[in-house]
Amino acid sequence: MPRTHGDSFLHVDRITHLVPVDIGMARYDVDPKNNLADVAFVVRDEWQGKGVGTLLMRRMAEIARARGISGFEADVLLTNKAMMRVQALSRPARRHEDAGGAGTADDTALSAVEILRTEKGGARRLPTRQEQAVLVCVGACLTAVLLASVLLTGVPPGIAVVSLEFDDTLANQFSARSILAEHRMHATFFVNSGRLDRPGYLTVAELRALASDGHEIGGHTIAHARLPGLPAREQRHQICDDRRALHALGFDVSDFAYPAGEYDSSSAEQVRSCGYESAREAGGIGYPPCTFCTWAETIPPRDLMATRTPGSLRRAHSLPRIQALVRRAQRVGGWIQLTFHHLCDACDDYSISTEDFSTLLDWLAEEREAGRVAVLTARQVIRGATPPPRWLAAE
Repeated sequence: MPRTHGDSFLHVDRITHLVPVDIGMARYDVDPKNNLADVAFVVRDEWQGKGVGTLLMRRMAEIARARGISGFEADVLLTNKAMMRVQALSRPARRHEDAGGAGTADDTALSAVEILRTEKGGARRLPTRQEQAVLVCVGACLTAVLLASVLLTGVPPGIAVVSLEFDDTLANQFSARSILAEHRMHATFFVNSGRLDRPGYLTVAELRALASDGHEIGGHTIAHARLPGLPAREQRHQICDDRRALHALGFDVSDFAYPAGEYDSSSAEQVRSCGYESAREAGGIGYPPCTFCTWAETIPPRDLMATRTPGSLRRAHSLPRIQALVRRAQRVGGWIQLTFHHLCDACDDYSISTEDFSTLLDWLAEEREAGRVAVLTARQVIRGATPPPRWLAAE
């Protein structure tokens, strides 16, 4: 497969921000359609061949069994002998050929349960001292990772901070006003000042109405200019003069979104020097079922001039997929920015219908009432808004 095609199937986070693995790590992701979990392992080179993968598989099987998961499944290269030995603890794997002719294997649906199943009347083998020592080390590392999720994201696991954000000053975004008010939620509107009062775009009066409701107004350059490659003088004009124009209209503008999510070191420095407190990129947060992707931005963000997101939402992103983004953020605790463009019935690839948007907010309101979600504007997150009482109870 050409690299240009393969890139569309991959999410690669910056390697400097990968979670360090002292010994090994295992993770599974459940498919609700069949209650099976896809499983993945990482074991440091110096610990491979010492039974760490087997111990991780056994421990995950215990957890999966307790949570009612039917089993594990995985696609493994036939040349991956170590993983094949781990799978050999369960039923024999089924072999099949993919379209390219490369052999792969996957285990059966009950493999996770059968790993720990004993023969009728037989006793379960006790782990050796070496296995016990490795289990203690692995357990300590996993505990440290769980504790780090609170320290690194700034939010307890089980709680997601969600920001509803609208880009590009589009006229049909004004219909979100009544839906947001009905659900007692505030959004952030990233505005191109040069588009105001033009056909197809928001008017100054509409923007003032949104601001009077408590919605945040952010900067997005004067004319939606793609910043990388522009001369420094033009970058500064697009970024700083846009903020000045919005200030002149009476808006408090503190946060910025890069057009198309594209930026470089020069444009990031221009954003900072123009007085913005944060800037949003497109990317850095992976969509399910990506297992080892970053699941949520930290609070405060890792890089204020490049806060990470799943990218702009499109028609292809169904409600269950958007909900899956939030649920994964809940599992680790952190911030998810949901970026919308058109609010209409299939008028654009980058659109969501008013019905689906209202349904999404219905669900977010239920999660908020249950103490699993807080809906905040970008400014509230960046400036460290006081957590709602439900957060304090959850902690």
